[in-house]
Formats: sequence, C-alpha cells, structure tokens
Amino acid sequence: MVQPARELVVLSQGDVRRLLDLDELVDALAAAFVELSEGRTSVPPRVAARTGSGLLAAMPGYLPGAGLGAKLVTVFPGNHAAGLPSHLALIALFDEATGRALAVMDGTYITAIRTGGSTQEESPE
Repeated sequence: MVQPARELVVLSQGDVRRLLDLDELVDALAAAFVELSEGRTSVPPRVAARTGSGLLAAMPGYLPGAGLGAKLVTVFPGNHAAGLPSHLALIALFDEATGRALAVMDGTYITAIRTGGSTQEESPE
C-alpha cells in the first residue's frame, strides 16, 4: 500500500531547541556509536569544499531502523569575531524505504550537542 504524500517538515533552530529532548538525544547518540563500532551503519567518509576562510562538509549516514540522512556543515573559524558559531549546519532526513525527503532542519544546535556528547574527559591517573 502506498502511503499518502506528507508535507516536508522544516524546522528552524528555535524549533529544534524547543522540540529536542537532550536526554533522548544523548541516549540515541550512545546507541548509534555502538551500532557504528559494530559495523551496522553506513557512514561514508566526509567530503568537503574549501574556501579561503572555511569549508562546507557533507556527511551522509544510515542507521537501519533509525534513519537515512545527511548533514551539511560549514566550519568558519573567523565567525566568532562576528558573534556567530564557527560550525553551522543543516540536516536532511529521508525515508529509508523510499528515499522521500521527510525533514530539513537547522543542525547547528544538534551539532554542538553531538560534539559535546561524543567527547569524554580523560580520567586523571
């Protein structure tokens, strides 16, 4: 049975901040890192286009049952002088069975949380 077409969901950074449950995100990241380490994901190498002051990177990925998506992230270290984050991002999510676009969202907040959530402090020896 063919599912009726749904509208593409577009979420601003404010929407993402309001809707995102940080505890659920951290739990999902932990589970995804396990899946990645066990080889059950498709995460090809990043590609990037460089400018004189920064870069645009594309990071596609697939985790069965969780999603098919891509993040476009810019890294412009000089942005801090203008009061902007150095890392700005967009995330696109797709239906894993049909490839239909489901959502596009500002990924800057998620990127900041993901970066912090994936680093661990080394314990003092």
